Amino acid sequence: MGLMPYVRPKYLDDGSVLAVGYQLYFYAVGTTTKQDTFTDASLATPNPNPIILNARGEPDNAGTPIDVYFTPGFIYKVVLATDTDTDPPSSPVWTVDNVTDQGGGGGGGASGQWMEGATAVYVNDASFYIPGIDVTGDFHIGRRVWLSGGANRYGVIQASSFGPNTNVTVGAITDALDAPQVLDPTMNVASLSIQTVVGDRAIHYRFYPGADANVTNYEFPVGDMRRYGALMDDVDDAIAFINCVNALPIGGSLFVPDGVAVIRSMTFTKTVHIFGRGTLKLADAWNSSGFLTFNPGMDGSTVTNITIDANKAAQTIEAYCLEIRSLDVTITDAHIHNGLMGIQIPSVDGNNAQITGNRVDNCGWGIRVLDASDVAIRGNSVTNYETGGIEVTGVTLVPNDILISDNYATNKASVFVGGFGILIQSSFLVSVVSNIIDRCKATAIEIRKATALTPPGGFIVQANLIIEPLINGILLGECDQVVVSSNVIYSNGVSSYGIRAFGTGSGGITASLIEANVVGLVTTLPITNEGGATIGENVKTSGTERQSDLSVGGNALIKVGGISQSSIATTNFHGVINWPANSNTSDLFVFPTPEIDLNYEVIEVMPLSSGYRFDHSLWYVTQKTVDGFAIAGTSVTGTVTSFSFIIIRVTAALPPP
Repeated sequence: MGLMPYVRPKYLDDGSVLAVGYQLYFYAVGTTTKQDTFTDASLATPNPNPIILNARGEPDNAGTPIDVYFTPGFIYKVVLATDTDTDPPSSPVWTVDNVTDQGGGGGGGASGQWMEGATAVYVNDASFYIPGIDVTGDFHIGRRVWLSGGANRYGVIQASSFGPNTNVTVGAITDALDAPQVLDPTMNVASLSIQTVVGDRAIHYRFYPGADANVTNYEFPVGDMRRYGALMDDVDDAIAFINCVNALPIGGSLFVPDGVAVIRSMTFTKTVHIFGRGTLKLADAWNSSGFLTFNPGMDGSTVTNITIDANKAAQTIEAYCLEIRSLDVTITDAHIHNGLMGIQIPSVDGNNAQITGNRVDNCGWGIRVLDASDVAIRGNSVTNYETGGIEVTGVTLVPNDILISDNYATNKASVFVGGFGILIQSSFLVSVVSNIIDRCKATAIEIRKATALTPPGGFIVQANLIIEPLINGILLGECDQVVVSSNVIYSNGVSSYGIRAFGTGSGGITASLIEANVVGLVTTLPITNEGGATIGENVKTSGTERQSDLSVGGNALIKVGGISQSSIATTNFHGVINWPANSNTSDLFVFPTPEIDLNYEVIEVMPLSSGYRFDHSLWYVTQKTVDGFAIAGTSVTGTVTSFSFIIIRVTAALPPP
């Protein structure tokens, strides 16, 4: 007598959801004659047949979980059917024949785990073939395979093709204890996992080899939270997450599947790579100052393509979403929200971080770097922040390179008053390039000395687009060696200053240059110099103050108020001429220099006349060439005979939809 292998396994339906209420039938091999199973090794009490699965997808009898014992020497056929199927089932989910209490199942593997094996021929460490027949429909991408005849190996099919044999490539190859391996040259049998197939995808596996602690569902591989019981149902997956992390080797990968895992704060004590499609959410009322933390020494960790929710509305103490205290950490394509801070790097332990392509919203600070050096913050969308979008403070290490480029920052939808776009304090060698700061409720880009440290310096602020900041476009306060060039600041009568430089004495604006910027329609002064910076040639359009016939790098002319002006033509911005009001002209707005291809987007049309604006809902591109483009549409308010404006082209940092 023997216990059916894999005690109380969880069964899933065709959508990989627990098969609640489904029916598990047991028949004599090859027939529909029912054959008893039993509750214990004495074989005294038969189980119902069919067995109805409970809310956990496990065998159950009237609310009591049960075990399944086979009669020794008997061979069974096991059938899983839906709760509405007939007896015997007419449309079973799956059927497995030749199941015994000793294993078997054709290929000799664990009972109920493998379909009958096929003859297989070894090719190399990761490949084999099935000779002479086309079985690519069975040996398809994503299906789990057991290779035997030599040392047992398990893996997942990554490629399958026919001609003149079925040629199969396998990845994630392990032994039965999940240790990484390669194929054994003496193998000669390939058995397939029992599963439901849709197209070329395996919807689920019945079992998965392994012997690690705390496993509740062998269907899933090491590193998948569901292996440790996570239901991803926005209730409580804290223990499953802890067990999953503990089971990982150093440098292992943790998969967050679709759904929401409610967990507790976690400080990682090993290098880990977190990826997936789902959400990690901080439990209600956990009241920790931090959610996910990479401690010193967890160098090279990564977070990719998941959502991190610090759930601040349900906390008494708001937590940062993600804190980096390890070297060479990469955060990319993640959605990070609802925290005191989105991403924080609090010390030099976080040097060499790469923060790229993330969406950070509804946080106090979006992205904050304190003291760390050689950090890249690129292509992120930071929205609905309270205190600030991106901050760099106290970065005084030399050499150093902080790059803030191609980001989009706005808190225009926030209910909070205030909030810088980008703030640099008491730091050296920071580049702020090609960002869009859209209607922030304070200063868009501010660089200042916040303490008695030597004045910060070595900055480049270049080719940024700033739209309607509430206070200033760019503010320089007691700074040294700052170059502010080729930026476009469009106020539309909202901002006090376009570019403001202030500071005196040893804390003055020294060795700094403000040149080749376009500043439009501020309420006080376009550019003011209160601290010793060098003011080069800029295009300013505030009230009646205009500069004519400027020469900014020899670029083409635009018209501002009927007076020829020199345009700004960087890799991001193009000046163009005259737009008749309420027109649908097909005339091209010509670039100062042709584009190399058509891979560009027009995202803002900003007339240099107060009270007028073109929005996406009121204009559209009708023609696009390498030489220029045409648009059609009308202004939001009023009718004018004509006015001039600036067309902005942005190649990388696009506002979110």
